[in-house]
Amino acid sequence: MEQLLVHLFADYWLQNDWMATNKKDKWFPAVVHGIVYSIPFLLLTRSVVALAVICITHILIDHTSIVQ
Repeated sequence: MEQLLVHLFADYWLQNDWMATNKKDKWFPAVVHGIVYSIPFLLLTRSVVALAVICITHILIDHTSIVQ
């Protein structure tokens, strides 16, 4: 349940219009959003590997057409 709450907070409350508008077309906003998105997960884990997986997969999902 904690993971879902952190996800919702990080993906919706911390994402600004610039990130949301540009993350599909440009890598830089997608990377910034991925990093900002990953920071609240520090409340759940200190694992560098887990945080890297969370960040990288979120960047790829948001920047590519994996999820529409």
